[in-house]
Amino acid sequence: VAPASHKSREGIAELFEERFDPEDPPETAEELTMFARERLGELIEDADVGMTGANFIAADSGTMMLVTSEGNARKTVTATDTHVAVAGVEKIVPSAEEFAPFVELIGRSGTGQDVTSYISTLTPPVDSPVPDFEDDDEPLADGSGDDRDFHLVLIDNGRLAMREDEELKETLYCIRCSACSNSCGNFQSVGGHAFGGETYSGGIATGWEAGIEGLDTAAEFNDLCTGCSRCVPACPVEIDIPWINTVVRDRINRGEADPGQTDWMFEELVPDEEPAGLDLGTRIVGNYETLAKWGSRTAPI
Repeated sequence: VAPASHKSREGIAELFEERFDPEDPPETAEELTMFARERLGELIEDADVGMTGANFIAADSGTMMLVTSEGNARKTVTATDTHVAVAGVEKIVPSAEEFAPFVELIGRSGTGQDVTSYISTLTPPVDSPVPDFEDDDEPLADGSGDDRDFHLVLIDNGRLAMREDEELKETLYCIRCSACSNSCGNFQSVGGHAFGGETYSGGIATGWEAGIEGLDTAAEFNDLCTGCSRCVPACPVEIDIPWINTVVRDRINRGEADPGQTDWMFEELVPDEEPAGLDLGTRIVGNYETLAKWGSRTAPI
């Protein structure tokens, strides 16, 4: 939902007409919703394999939780005899007991609901019958779920390295509620296609893309964060997103410059801890962090 939050009803109608060329193009919100529902239903009916993510996975039992607004993930699991779940390693929690607080955080922070529309907890492979959409008499035959297959794909892709990065590891706390995007003025203006990378969108995407795809990907949209900090109180797990954006921007800027061209500048500005180092004036100016703190303390004077 979030990457398309900048799309208007008219824009969605135009997109549907361009891609699907319906005989009676939908226009109202209700018509657009029903068209999307019917189109997705047809795809699910014809599918042999269902792929989902996983909001959280219990390490002790393998139970997984799916949180959605439309219920399509649940349909994907039950309507096919093979379920493939793909999730990052940061989604693993000790047990299903830890699901409860996260369910509340996702709904309230993302959409303002006490709970979201569809919450599914399942321990795969599920034992429900596999529906036969062509059998009108007995679409849910007994025993049809005995041959279900399940495959879990846990993705690292830079996450374990991020855990060891003192400046980026907060990114792994993200529960994908979209509260930061909902509070971001720039995201609301340009949407997730511009304000985002290969996988993630919004302000938190900078940390994700820097750790997973690399600084080159993060550099494409990092400047869209102005550091206004509106996202900080909105984040239910208290991630300092502007700080992460600043860290990534600093790494990008340092990486773009030829070190040989700027060595002289760092030699003059960075304090030298050696006893026979630079003169006192240069070391004071170079120690900008301490200088800024004392400047703030003495500003009222």
